[in-house]
Amino acid sequence: MRAAIRQRIDAARFGPSTETQLEAVGEEYFTPEEVGARLKPHPDTIKDLFKNETKGIIRLGNNITNQYKRRYVTERYTASAVARMERRLRSGDDPRYSKH
Repeated sequence: MRAAIRQRIDAARFGPSTETQLEAVGEEYFTPEEVGARLKPHPDTIKDLFKNETKGIIRLGNNITNQYKRRYVTERYTASAVARMERRLRSGDDPRYSKH
């Protein structure tokens, strides 16, 4: 049991690969408010747009919800993730309405 827990902790600590982690080290990070000021929608809309994105997004906080506690999550987006979302929106592909 302890070995299985240790493996899960090590997998979470070291992540999928160091190459993908190193790509985002030198990039600038933006808050939803900063991206909203740039693209003009409300910060909550920005969070909805990036809800299903994983690459270039940092999420910190408790992602588990229950009946009594609300979810507190801090999000930061890399410059490349913002540029990728901006290209998608300009091409008419809104991720909130696409079917996965």
